[in-house]
Amino acid sequence: MSLAERIRRSISLYGDNVVVTVKGEAKSGKAFIEPLRYKNRMYIGGKRIEPGFYDGGYYLYIGQYDIPLDDIQNTVISRGEEKFYIKRSEMYKSGNENLYVWAIVVVNTEKEDAEYDQY
Repeated sequence: MSLAERIRRSISLYGDNVVVTVKGEAKSGKAFIEPLRYKNRMYIGGKRIEPGFYDGGYYLYIGQYDIPLDDIQNTVISRGEEKFYIKRSEMYKSGNENLYVWAIVVVNTEKEDAEYDQY
């Protein structure tokens, strides 16, 4: 089994059920969504902040390559009752072969707050 097949199999076996909705069109798939951890050691000698809550609740999304996240502005990712919006995404490749999609996502409240700040 190749590395690409192992990665794809791991996502499909162990990932959470997600629904990616782009402009009203929904696709079901599997992905890992976990808190984005702050890795710089600036907290030494200072206040320690729980993982995932530094910087306002950013999460790392790693999902199936066949559900691209190209349309950042119009995409919503749902995991159960949680909804996430994309800040940045890219396809991770090995050579010319797509392995998975990664993205930095935030929970829906941050986008709603940002929309209110425009007025």
